[in-house]
Amino acid sequence: MKMMSTLLLSLAALMTSGTVISNVDPRKDTTGSILNAHDGNILHMYGEYYWYSIGYGDCTENPGCSKAGVNNSCGFMFNHSVTLYTSKDLSSGSWVNRGNVLPVQNRPMGTMFAASVAYNNATGQYVLWANYLPQQNFKIARYFVATSKSRFGPFDVVNPHVNLTRSPQGDSKIFVDDDGQGYIIYTANGKVTVEKLTPDYLYSEGSSTAIFNPSTPCEESPSLFIDRVSGRYFGLTSICCCFCSEGGNIEVYSSDSILGNYTHHGSINPSLEIPAQQTYILPVNTTSGWQYIWIGDRWGSAPDKLKSHDFTYWGLLNWTGAGSGRLPQTMEFVDQFDVNLADSF
Repeated sequence: MKMMSTLLLSLAALMTSGTVISNVDPRKDTTGSILNAHDGNILHMYGEYYWYSIGYGDCTENPGCSKAGVNNSCGFMFNHSVTLYTSKDLSSGSWVNRGNVLPVQNRPMGTMFAASVAYNNATGQYVLWANYLPQQNFKIARYFVATSKSRFGPFDVVNPHVNLTRSPQGDSKIFVDDDGQGYIIYTANGKVTVEKLTPDYLYSEGSSTAIFNPSTPCEESPSLFIDRVSGRYFGLTSICCCFCSEGGNIEVYSSDSILGNYTHHGSINPSLEIPAQQTYILPVNTTSGWQYIWIGDRWGSAPDKLKSHDFTYWGLLNWTGAGSGRLPQTMEFVDQFDVNLADSF
């Protein structure tokens, strides 16, 4: 009986043990290679996580746009990939490299950043938006849209120049609300707004929010999500720092409605405790309810100095308050944490 009890306890421990997320060791794929995964977004579908990410070359540069320059520098090459990685549990060593889903010959010529993908249930298509710089020129930065019938690509460009309300455009993320309506949260001249997309997610419908915070000098790398506890929309942004090694302040905004007025709640990384630039907020359904993983790029962090090997920081958002007063707290750097993923959602 004692042996049986011990066995049952061991089985229970295995069933409740969570995925360990490390911020000390580099994330690796199933072959042991370091993930070349930056920017982008992560979708959960078919029982797996799909990370559509920007892949940079095996090259080096000094952190920051002003130090790197634009012409011919590592972060501004024309050959950035949109690499797809998949994993069942987010753990290092579990990620399968599915390859480049948007080959260079399938897209407009220019430096590409911040790709994100959404599935359109009405059309049965996967839709990819990406920011790019024709002639490496920020003054004419814009978005293109590509589609694929397969989540594994390849994607083909169907709209090479999206007309949005504001320009020139910078970082962005596609967001799909619970009713299937698509939106884009994006920056233009360092200012953040949310804009409604057409039903096929290929164009702008034209309606948008006011600028989040006109007094902020410059913001980028926005991400939008619903807090399932309060039901409010949260937009988190980074102060502009372009490939910076020190990281950026994480500004928090919230609204009762997706195209409403967004209230500014200050920074949750005021002292740059997290030396990373925001890229995405990943909602995960866990055995204790919904949690939100903040993901940021740690530019210039790779020991071998290769941009393709720069680390990403992952951390759970911790919350305080209730109702409209429920807000994420100031973040603290953690070497690792556990997350107990629910079987399905």
